[in-house]
Amino acid sequence: MPLREHSLVDFLRRSLTADKQRAQQWRKTRPFHDQPCPSCGQRLNGWYGSTFNENAAVRVGHGDERVIDGCDLNAEQWEALADDGPTDKALARIVDLDSKLAIVDLCAPPLVETTGPEDTEKQFIPGEGSPWALPVLKLLALPYAQEPEYQNNRARWEP
Repeated sequence: MPLREHSLVDFLRRSLTADKQRAQQWRKTRPFHDQPCPSCGQRLNGWYGSTFNENAAVRVGHGDERVIDGCDLNAEQWEALADDGPTDKALARIVDLDSKLAIVDLCAPPLVETTGPEDTEKQFIPGEGSPWALPVLKLLALPYAQEPEYQNNRARWEP
């Protein structure tokens, strides 16, 4: 794999990792109707929604009003109250992305040491990869074809 193609490996690692972080946020919500509010102790009505408080993760409702009459909860309070783990779709997506990250690692060119006698730290450059590696990396990058970085490198990265 030519030296200049290592940026495709970096791009894929960043993109796949960002997708994995988003997938880890897809969570199931455990029912919490009639439980005490972690913030004030009032009975919760089971409704929750977004909040304008930047220090809060979610707003939960009390009484008969959905979330108008309620409290803002931080991430730890919300997790303890209602987080029931990742959704089945999230788990499948995380496994898919982990598999793709492993493929990127397999396709990444090996690092070749270029440390000279005068160097105080070891120096490395990407070496030649397998002949099949670059076509595989290009295929893995296709879902990100609309990203600006891909567009800027389209001539080199498009299969």
